[in-house]
Amino acid sequence: MVKTYTEQSDTNIALVNCFKEIEEGLNRLVDLSRKTDLDQRCVSIASTHFMEGFCALNRAIFKPQRLTEVIELDDAFDRAGRLMRERQKELTVEGTIKALGLPRGLSSADMDRANFRSVV
Repeated sequence: MVKTYTEQSDTNIALVNCFKEIEEGLNRLVDLSRKTDLDQRCVSIASTHFMEGFCALNRAIFKPQRLTEVIELDDAFDRAGRLMRERQKELTVEGTIKALGLPRGLSSADMDRANFRSVV
């Protein structure tokens, strides 16, 4: 579970999921708007406001709290940096799997063999 968030009722989760679907509908309208002669600056502003609005609406339901524990900022920044690098590696591996048309769930050895074959 994410820190500061508490367990949520099924109703709260269902409501936020409904909002996510509505948000996606608006995002698809924005995507269509980007392909027109509309003022794209205004379209971008609308997109940002939709995102901010739904984020605030979801937070209003989930009501995250502030952390009360002592935090070590240096450690948190170090962990965040490490995790961001790890995430980037995962995205790179996923992109390679997709680009090569390989099935998901491959081991690193499978990836090495696949990369070797694509180079040879």
